[in-house]
Amino acid sequence: MDTQGDTTEDGSSLIRNSSKKRILKLTQLTPVSLAQQFTMFTFGRFKRIRAVELYNQAWTKQEKKQMAPNIVELLHNFSRLSNWIASEIVSQDTPKKRAHLLRFFILVGFETFHHGDFETTFLIALSLQFHAISRLTLS
Repeated sequence: MDTQGDTTEDGSSLIRNSSKKRILKLTQLTPVSLAQQFTMFTFGRFKRIRAVELYNQAWTKQEKKQMAPNIVELLHNFSRLSNWIASEIVSQDTPKKRAHLLRFFILVGFETFHHGDFETTFLIALSLQFHAISRLTLS
């Protein structure tokens, strides 16, 4: 899931798939479909992790990129997606749009939980607790 986020003139979020150059609005997706995409993406990342990467917490060592490349990638992706979710919510220009996107991501979080994708569920919950999000009073 190699995506980049942008916004349209009306402030709607866009997802650009850099490999196919297809652009769609985040609001065109349903929470169920986005949760399914997140779950498949996360499963693919977890599937690549080898047992040796887990040994002795290799991802915390100096040479972590060589010893645990898949865990490092998973952690990097976690950080990138949580920042993306928070920035998409904060970048909305009206409280109504922010509230709509906030509700959307909460529903995505519930769906990922029901899919058993606890990593993405936690990612979304953590994103919604960012200081910039928690300060929003009108949304």
